[in-house]
Amino acid sequence: MTQLKLLQQHTGLNDTISQQRKSLWSLQSKFSVIEEASKTRALSKDEQSLLASKDKVLAQAEVNAKLGDQIVAQERLNKLQDNSLKYVTQMQEKTAALTDSAGLSDRDAQRNNERAQLRQDGKIRGEPGR
Repeated sequence: MTQLKLLQQHTGLNDTISQQRKSLWSLQSKFSVIEEASKTRALSKDEQSLLASKDKVLAQAEVNAKLGDQIVAQERLNKLQDNSLKYVTQMQEKTAALTDSAGLSDRDAQRNNERAQLRQDGKIRGEPGR
C-alpha cells in the first residue's frame, strides 16, 4: 500500500523511477509491514534484527536511491543530447543540399538531396565523411 501511494506521487511526464528508488520503496513497505505486525504478534528474531537496523538500512537505501535517480536523469539527458545532435546534423545536411541545388534541374536537385541524406545517415552512425 505504501509503495502504491509513492508511485501515485511519481507521475510526472519525465519521471523515470530508478531501480534503487524502487528498492527503497520496497524496504519502506517491508518495514511498515513489520511494524504493523509488531502490534499484533511477537516478531521473529530476524524481524527484530531488521527492525533494529531500520534507520541505517533506510539511510543507505536513500543514498542509493538518490544516486540511481541521478544516473537515470543523466541517461535521459544523454539521450536527449544525442537526439539533438542528430537533428542538427540533419538540418545542416538539408540546408547544404538546398544551397547546392540552387539553379539545378529538379533531377539534379533530387540527387543532391539523396546524397545529403546518405551523408547525414553516415554521420549519425559515426562513419567518416565522404
